[in-house]
Amino acid sequence: MNIEVIMNPMSIIFLTLFIILIISWAIIILLIKNNVNKRKQISDLDKRKRSQSTLYGQITEQFIPFMDSFPWDRKNFKFLGKPIDGIQFEKEKIIFIEFKTANSTLNSDQRNIRELVKSGKVEFELIKLK
Repeated sequence: MNIEVIMNPMSIIFLTLFIILIISWAIIILLIKNNVNKRKQISDLDKRKRSQSTLYGQITEQFIPFMDSFPWDRKNFKFLGKPIDGIQFEKEKIIFIEFKTANSTLNSDQRNIRELVKSGKVEFELIKLK
């Protein structure tokens, strides 16, 4: 009698649908895991690309004072690196310089330095050692 219940056409249809449902869920779970892995790979690639862009920018900045388009005497430029790239010493003025490549922008420290210079809050101090 139990064999007849299992062989019932409705039971076969129900069992088939149940198996299809389980397989569908398994496929969906695999696709979600694959999607998460791909997103992580894309994120990692993006981070590496940005890191390379930053490194490229830093390397490029080292050469800007030696380019023909540099508007001042390169001998009077002193590299600092952080928080700004350097200082240009001219007879009539001193210029704080920050080089930027591509779409890079000033960070908060650099913006603060720019504002301090604009507002005249720059001083010269002489410290004597005895």
